[in-house]
Amino acid sequence: MIDSSIGRRKSPRKIISVPGRIRTGQCIAHNVAITDLSEGGCCAIDRGASLKEGATVTIRVGRLDPIEATVRWARAGEIGLEFQRPIYGPVFNHIRAILNGVDEKQDRRSWLRPV
Repeated sequence: MIDSSIGRRKSPRKIISVPGRIRTGQCIAHNVAITDLSEGGCCAIDRGASLKEGATVTIRVGRLDPIEATVRWARAGEIGLEFQRPIYGPVFNHIRAILNGVDEKQDRRSWLRPV
Protein backbone atom coordinates (compact mmCIF):
# COMPACT_ATOMS: atom_id res chain seq x y z
CA MET A 1 0.00 0.00 0.00
CA ILE A 2 1.36 3.43 -0.94
CA ASP A 3 1.36 6.15 1.72
CA SER A 4 -0.48 9.02 0.02
CA SER A 5 0.89 11.54 2.55
CA ILE A 6 4.49 11.13 1.34
CA GLY A 7 5.61 14.33 -0.31
CA ARG A 8 2.70 16.32 1.14
CA ARG A 9 4.30 17.39 4.40
CA LYS A 10 3.51 20.95 5.44
CA SER A 11 6.94 21.39 7.04
CA PRO A 12 10.22 19.46 6.98
CA ARG A 13 10.81 16.82 9.65
CA LYS A 14 13.90 16.61 11.83
CA ILE A 15 15.13 13.07 12.47
CA ILE A 16 15.55 12.58 16.22
CA SER A 17 15.57 9.74 18.70
CA VAL A 18 14.20 10.74 22.10
CA PRO A 19 11.90 9.18 24.69
CA GLY A 20 8.40 10.55 25.19
CA ARG A 21 5.07 9.69 26.80
CA ILE A 22 1.66 9.55 25.20
CA ARG A 23 -1.54 9.91 27.19
CA THR A 24 -4.89 8.90 25.74
CA GLY A 25 -8.31 10.35 26.48
CA GLN A 26 -8.81 7.60 29.07
CA CYS A 27 -5.76 8.97 30.94
CA ILE A 28 -3.72 5.88 30.07
CA ALA A 29 -0.05 6.82 29.60
CA HIS A 30 2.75 4.81 28.04
CA ASN A 31 6.27 5.30 26.76
CA VAL A 32 7.15 5.91 23.11
CA ALA A 33 10.30 6.68 21.15
CA ILE A 34 9.92 9.80 19.01
CA THR A 35 11.73 9.31 15.70
CA ASP A 36 11.06 12.56 13.87
CA LEU A 37 9.61 15.99 14.59
CA SER A 38 8.28 18.93 12.61
CA GLU A 39 6.39 22.10 13.43
CA GLY A 40 3.16 20.27 12.63
CA GLY A 41 3.66 16.80 14.07
CA CYS A 42 5.87 13.83 14.83
CA CYS A 43 6.32 10.12 14.32
CA ALA A 44 6.76 7.73 17.23
CA ILE A 45 7.43 4.06 17.84
CA ASP A 46 4.43 2.94 19.87
CA ARG A 47 4.41 -0.62 21.14
CA GLY A 48 2.35 0.10 24.24
CA ALA A 49 -1.09 0.74 22.77
CA SER A 50 -3.24 0.20 19.75
CA LEU A 51 -4.13 3.78 18.90
CA LYS A 52 -6.54 4.32 16.05
CA GLU A 53 -6.51 6.96 13.34
CA GLY A 54 -8.41 10.03 14.58
CA ALA A 55 -7.72 9.44 18.28
CA THR A 56 -6.83 12.51 20.35
CA VAL A 57 -3.76 12.20 22.58
CA THR A 58 -1.24 14.34 24.40
CA ILE A 59 2.47 13.77 23.95
CA ARG A 60 5.14 14.86 26.38
CA VAL A 61 8.90 15.00 25.98
CA GLY A 62 11.04 15.58 29.05
CA ARG A 63 9.94 18.63 31.01
CA LEU A 64 8.20 20.27 28.06
CA ASP A 65 4.49 20.98 28.40
CA PRO A 66 2.18 18.33 26.93
CA ILE A 67 1.26 18.85 23.28
CA GLU A 68 -2.22 17.89 22.08
CA ALA A 69 -2.23 15.86 18.88
CA THR A 70 -4.40 13.73 16.61
CA VAL A 71 -3.33 10.29 15.38
CA ARG A 72 -3.19 10.57 11.57
CA TRP A 73 -1.98 7.03 10.89
CA ALA A 74 -1.00 3.93 12.87
CA ARG A 75 0.73 0.83 11.52
CA ALA A 76 3.35 -1.76 12.48
CA GLY A 77 4.15 -0.28 15.89
CA GLU A 78 4.46 3.32 14.66
CA ILE A 79 2.11 6.28 14.77
CA GLY A 80 2.01 9.60 12.96
CA LEU A 81 0.73 12.53 15.02
CA GLU A 82 -0.46 15.94 13.87
CA PHE A 83 -0.24 18.63 16.53
CA GLN A 84 -3.55 20.39 17.09
CA ARG A 85 -1.67 23.69 17.14
CA PRO A 86 1.56 23.84 15.11
CA ILE A 87 4.74 24.83 16.93
CA TYR A 88 6.27 27.74 15.05
CA GLY A 89 9.50 29.72 14.95
CA PRO A 90 11.42 30.35 18.16
CA VAL A 91 9.35 27.87 20.19
CA PHE A 92 10.08 25.04 17.73
CA ASN A 93 13.78 25.97 17.64
CA HIS A 94 13.85 25.97 21.46
CA ILE A 95 12.26 22.51 21.56
CA ARG A 96 14.79 21.21 19.01
CA ALA A 97 17.64 22.65 21.09
CA ILE A 98 16.32 20.93 24.22
CA LEU A 99 15.89 17.64 22.37
CA ASN A 100 19.41 17.86 20.98
CA GLY A 101 20.61 17.93 24.60
CA VAL A 102 19.08 14.53 25.40
CA ASP A 103 21.74 11.95 26.25
CA GLU A 104 21.98 9.85 23.09
CA LYS A 105 23.85 7.08 24.94
CA GLN A 106 20.80 6.35 27.09
CA ASP A 107 19.48 2.80 26.67
CA ARG A 108 16.74 3.37 24.09
CA ARG A 109 15.04 0.08 24.87
CA SER A 110 14.17 1.43 28.33
CA TRP A 111 11.91 4.05 26.69
CA LEU A 112 9.50 1.38 25.61
CA ARG A 113 9.20 -0.46 28.92
CA PRO A 114 5.67 -0.44 30.34
CA VAL A 115 5.07 1.93 33.21
